[in-house]
Amino acid sequence: IRNLEESFDNRLREQEREINRQKDGELTRMCIDARRDMEAKLRHERDTLKAEMNSTFASEKESALNSLTLAKDREIRMLQRSWEDEKGRFERENKRLQTQIDQEVNKQVNRIRGECDQKLFDMERKHGKVIEKYQQEFDNMKENMEGQLNRLRAEL
Repeated sequence: IRNLEESFDNRLREQEREINRQKDGELTRMCIDARRDMEAKLRHERDTLKAEMNSTFASEKESALNSLTLAKDREIRMLQRSWEDEKGRFERENKRLQTQIDQEVNKQVNRIRGECDQKLFDMERKHGKVIEKYQQEFDNMKENMEGQLNRLRAEL
């Protein structure tokens, strides 16, 4: 009976060790998978934000240039008609309009540049916040996993 009890106890301890080894392996795989998933999500989010930022910048730039082009095309047509009708007045008007155009172009370019710079800054700030958020979540998950590993090891 004693040999049977010892044999049974040995088998029981061996099975416990096997179960603990399986649990440790499974926990390790889960940690690795979680880390891969978080890194993939962060990469995807970063790429998405970067693509959105580039798309927004390009479309706003294109829109601003089209708007400015349309406005300047209209002005040129008006100036051409005026040129044909009143050549004498055109010389004086040409100088005044050229100054106005230069000022307006500079004003529009400066305004658009400022808006684009602000939007770029905002997108970079948002991107940074998202990265910090995911890094914090990753760190919290890592701490939780380490705590669970330590508890499991302590139980062994």
